[in-house]
Amino acid sequence: MRMNKLICGVLAALAISTPAQAVVLGIDTGWSDFFFDLPGTPIEDFKTGDLDFTFTLAGDGVLRLTDAFLVGDMFRLTINGVLQAPSSTPGTGANVGGDFDAAYASGYYSVADYALPAGSYTVTGEVFAAPFGGAGTGALRVDSVSAGAVPEPETWAMMLAGMFFTGARLRRRLRTKVRFAL
Repeated sequence: MRMNKLICGVLAALAISTPAQAVVLGIDTGWSDFFFDLPGTPIEDFKTGDLDFTFTLAGDGVLRLTDAFLVGDMFRLTINGVLQAPSSTPGTGANVGGDFDAAYASGYYSVADYALPAGSYTVTGEVFAAPFGGAGTGALRVDSVSAGAVPEPETWAMMLAGMFFTGARLRRRLRTKVRFAL
């Protein structure tokens, strides 16, 4: 009997101390939606309910956050244990539903960008404001930042051709103006 209690106690302690699985965010793979409830409650992965989001950047990157559906929710993230400033103050505008790109670009949903150097990151978050009583959706994404991107050869060719034709046209105009001036 005592042995059963001891085994149950050890198993319970292991279950409590086992860290929750984290959701791994892909780099440059698009939005990962999350669920939230009332202000002060954590954001959770929409599919698994996990509270931690992790990712590793090989170079500089940007962690982006946006609200969606109903305008008005705000969030506060913690990145590697450091509390960040809350997402932007929302404005007023039309509901874009679950289109996170449209919500991020709209200017009236609450958004945030966090510039990050290369490294490994663990992100958690909480709802800062939820004027509609909670039960909403937002999203996170991680984008790499390529420093000093070099144009492709096709881009160079198009640019040089454009400069050539612009120069030829200007030269023709100058000849025409000179003829009339004499």
